[in-house]
Amino acid sequence: MSVRQGPASLLWLTSLGRMELRLPLIAAAFISMAAIATGQFAIYWQWRGLSERTSLLGAVYLDNLSANVAPKVARHDIDGAALALRRTLNYYEGIRDESLFLLDREGNLLAQAQRGGVPAASTVPPDIRSAPFGTLDVPSAEIAWVWRPLVHEGETIGTLIAALDVAPLYERRRALSGYVMLASLAVSVVTAVFGIWIIRRHLRPVLTVTKHLEAVAAGQLADIAETSSDSETFATLRRAFNQMVAAMRERESMAKRLGEQSRAAVLGRLAATIVHEVKNPLGGMQTAVETLKKYGGDGAVREEAVGLIERGLETVEHVIDATLDSYKLPDKRRPLTARDFEDVRTLIEAEARQRDLIFIMDVHIPNEIAVPAVETRQVLLNLLLNACRATPRDGAVSLGATVVGDKALFEISDSGPGLDPDAERALCAGEAAEGGGLGLSIVHRLVDRLNGTISAETVKPRGTRIVVGLPLTPEDVTHDRV
Repeated sequence: MSVRQGPASLLWLTSLGRMELRLPLIAAAFISMAAIATGQFAIYWQWRGLSERTSLLGAVYLDNLSANVAPKVARHDIDGAALALRRTLNYYEGIRDESLFLLDREGNLLAQAQRGGVPAASTVPPDIRSAPFGTLDVPSAEIAWVWRPLVHEGETIGTLIAALDVAPLYERRRALSGYVMLASLAVSVVTAVFGIWIIRRHLRPVLTVTKHLEAVAAGQLADIAETSSDSETFATLRRAFNQMVAAMRERESMAKRLGEQSRAAVLGRLAATIVHEVKNPLGGMQTAVETLKKYGGDGAVREEAVGLIERGLETVEHVIDATLDSYKLPDKRRPLTARDFEDVRTLIEAEARQRDLIFIMDVHIPNEIAVPAVETRQVLLNLLLNACRATPRDGAVSLGATVVGDKALFEISDSGPGLDPDAERALCAGEAAEGGGLGLSIVHRLVDRLNGTISAETVKPRGTRIVVGLPLTPEDVTHDRV
């Protein structure tokens, strides 16, 4: 078997092979990106929640401190308020305060308490003095500033400010971010591997069919074997592929059988053609031999009989060579001469005498015309012998020849019943006639190879008229006589 694989199919198979690698990798990349993005989103919300919790803790812290400090400030007990601030620094649980500040209504410092050498009023961020309350994170210093107005009996009497140490919270936040990142990477790797496995599992039918298609392209027809793990989709695809392979095998087998039958038919037709075409010149040579036996002593008769035998042998040789070469005509051919018409007269008159027929030849051509002699003799002899066989006793067969312009016209007439449809198709269209008619199809092929024309008509009341037109081709003939 020979299967040609075009550039398009090669490109398709190569692309499919690349897809086997690229598609799982692309899926794994998307899964990893999704997992990492999800982790980053979780970290963002965790940081945001931590800031909100810091604000809430600061507000609760200042609420408790405000309840202790506000009455002292209202009584102008600044020393008591400062003492309350210092005592607050000594008691903490969970969240550690670094500095406490107490400002009056105008933002002037009334009292402060600090832990670890934090400068006093100069360390208070400027935004705090302009805003009544709020929270300010300073990540670089791991400090959270919280402040609120100091209210006593519905009247704002100052501002309370606290600097809270949130380093432990930031540390836990960084650790949590690392854990989330590692978890995201682990999830992405696991899901990517699982995704690759799933994709390859679903690609298996396509990859299996692709592998077998490559084998088909290499000339190997192999079915896809059934396995217990086949899915319904793969089973359907496998059956379709195996049916295609079975059809290709059947087509190859049928093509092989048809090729053998065709070769046998060609050989049979070749043999039949050679036998049919050789019979005509053999009949002429047999007549010449009989003439030599009877009148061999006459030099003129002997010369004419020997010439007829020589030309008959030339015709036999040409018929065999041309038939074996699929009727390919030689490059140079002998022109038709008056001697060829005399040979035709001799052969057909002998046939006509045996059948009690009258043969009439009316030839009006020069001594030599530029049409191939051997092929033209074959055409004329075939047509005239068929005309003799179709004409009843005491009938007439005639041959006319003339040159009109650049064409030689040959007319064969008989007084037979006319051509039947099968014979007419064989002569004019080259179709093999039922039950014989091989000579007529050979005539058609010869005329066609000479670029000639042929027509047939029934003549009333009885008879057939066939006209053959052959173009004059002086460049295709030589002038060597036989």
